[in-house]
Amino acid sequence: TADHGESLLEHDYPLNHGNMLHDPGLRVPLLLRAPGVKPGTRVEAPVPLSTVANTLLRAAGLEPIPGATPSLAEFDPSLPIVSVAPPQQSRRVLQFHRKWRVGWTEAMERWVVDSDGGAVHFDLARDPGEAHNLAEEDPAAPERARAGLDLLHRLQGEDVAIDPELVEALEALGYSEE
Repeated sequence: TADHGESLLEHDYPLNHGNMLHDPGLRVPLLLRAPGVKPGTRVEAPVPLSTVANTLLRAAGLEPIPGATPSLAEFDPSLPIVSVAPPQQSRRVLQFHRKWRVGWTEAMERWVVDSDGGAVHFDLARDPGEAHNLAEEDPAAPERARAGLDLLHRLQGEDVAIDPELVEALEALGYSEE
């Protein structure tokens, strides 16, 4: 598996993952070979990467992590999957995307709202390439955009304590320009 996908210029996005909340940046493969997993089994519905830990524990015959996202087999695909993208990847990306974004995927529908209230909406079942923005014709789009902005403001308002040792380790790996 991986921690993110990679854009190849889809949605006018540079060759990077940055703060893209479309399928090329969010979709990642998970290949698993384990007892009880039938070869060739595919899951098409979007699921969060947070299912990986309990999926691997279950495949190994171990107990799941209490309170964590359930395993892939137990995850309810009708639940919304929320993603947040801060504008902090690199100077090159910041030249293109200076906005915070929040997105959610719910029952094969994706919404992405940026910090100025712009919204896009895609039906992933009918439009897996996310080429047709349904927000332009969706009467619920203004309400969904407001809900996205509210969520983004709540998430931005949270004070998060950052471990200085973690910051130092990430800088050593090249994940920071500071």
